[in-house]
Amino acid sequence: MATTRLSYRDASHPSFNETIKAHNARTLKLVRMVAEFAQTVSSAQEQFALQICTMLKMSTIVFVVDFRPISCQDSLLAAWECIVQETLVDGQSQAESASLLVKNIASPLLEIASYKKSQTKKLLSFREAFEYHLDEAKDRIQKVYMDTFQTYNNKQSSKPSHAAYLNAHNDYVLQIRSSNSLLREYTTTALPLLLEELEEIHIDLSNTLSAALESYAISRHSQAGEQSHRYSGAAKVCKRVDPTLDVHDFLDAMQQQEPFSKPFAYNQQSFSIVSPHPVYRVQRKIVMDPR
Repeated sequence: MATTRLSYRDASHPSFNETIKAHNARTLKLVRMVAEFAQTVSSAQEQFALQICTMLKMSTIVFVVDFRPISCQDSLLAAWECIVQETLVDGQSQAESASLLVKNIASPLLEIASYKKSQTKKLLSFREAFEYHLDEAKDRIQKVYMDTFQTYNNKQSSKPSHAAYLNAHNDYVLQIRSSNSLLREYTTTALPLLLEELEEIHIDLSNTLSAALESYAISRHSQAGEQSHRYSGAAKVCKRVDPTLDVHDFLDAMQQQEPFSKPFAYNQQSFSIVSPHPVYRVQRKIVMDPR
């Protein structure tokens, strides 16, 4: 059997007032905290994107200009350029994510937090004002009761005193009826509606905040999936690196620019060592000292 969920209407006793106020204040604070979190992350992402893009562009330009002696197919360099390109895409993705964080999370949360805080303040001020009037009504009842009690003790002395007692009694009865009517209107209509409004504020804040957090999680999941797919392709490019093919392509490109001369042919028969002294002939063996 389904159970009925409790609501703020069930907490109409004055002793719960401060606890409900603290609960709504905590929700407002959490909304602002998430908005500040989004702003901080956005700022960090913007800074990261700027630094990573600047650093990679400069290092890549310097590498290509200073450390590439000849233009040719190079699978190793292609793998490096692929990694650089994917990292640059990461930087651009971080910049886009930073913009979306402010637009879709931080700004809407700060806006609704400001509005709901103002709305909550008005409702709580209304409750305090109503309860202040109820306290004043209690004080008036107490005063009229004391007047009635005093005139009752004096009613035996004279007819005017008896008339004053009747007037005081009637004032007391009217004051009780008025106070009871005010209290009944407050407890049966005004207070439940006020508590319902406070609960709706809490629910609206919670729904908005949960939607913002879900949006952030989905965005990060989507970015992670896209990043995983891109780097999976980059890994395949790195796996296809073939150093021997790179050497062949390098030498082929170099030969096209400057054809190779024929390599030196070593002929053992034509090779001889001639002594600079005309008489002394060099012996082609190791000679030991007989001493």
